[in-house]
Amino acid sequence: DVIESPQSLVIPEAANREISAQCVLKRLLESL
Repeated sequence: DVIESPQSLVIPEAANREISAQCVLKRLLESL
């Protein structure tokens, strides 16, 4: 679909934030 609803954009964005947050936590733990 060319036209995307706001919801279809918000949900992946939240998932990406969760994934990036997990990556940051992983890096912090590895650097300790």
